[in-house]
Amino acid sequence: MKKKLIVVIVIILILITGLLLIINNNKYTKDELKFKREFEKLNSKYLKVNIPKDNNIEYVNSKELVNILKNKKAIILIGSSKSNKTRHIVEVLIHTVKCNCEDKIYYYDIKNSNKEITNLLNKKNNKDKIENPSVIFTKDDNIESLETNNDTKKITESEVKALTKKYKKLIKELEKEDAPTCSIKPSDAC
Repeated sequence: MKKKLIVVIVIILILITGLLLIINNNKYTKDELKFKREFEKLNSKYLKVNIPKDNNIEYVNSKELVNILKNKKAIILIGSSKSNKTRHIVEVLIHTVKCNCEDKIYYYDIKNSNKEITNLLNKKNNKDKIENPSVIFTKDDNIESLETNNDTKKITESEVKALTKKYKKLIKELEKEDAPTCSIKPSDAC
């Protein structure tokens, strides 16, 4: 009798654990989980990063990126998981965006770059090429800011603070004329 009771309790615990795992995995988007996997699987070859599951990343293709650049208020990261320059800033960008009530960071992998994207960004910024990485703050068909990074070493604490401050300022500029629309809760670590 005791053995049967123990077996039933163990089976119930296994079912509850499985159900909780399924529920927890469904609260993150496929893009968020893909981004985390894509960046962290390269930690042994490139600059080590720790990407949260709730990173607010949404992958976009070139057609979607052109549409966003022309029609949306948005934060866009153009970069590559294999670039230490991108890896250098990605954690700070994700944290700052989450803490300042922005819903998404649109991610465009630079390896997919095409002439239309290059021409559009060049026309808007008078640049001769897309830098890797580029963090673009865009609103009303205008690029408010295009930030680039040339550092490949691990980011220092003072650089984190300076970059966070810069990104916060740019996010506030995007929100200036709009009522805040926050569907995420800033994390306790903000």
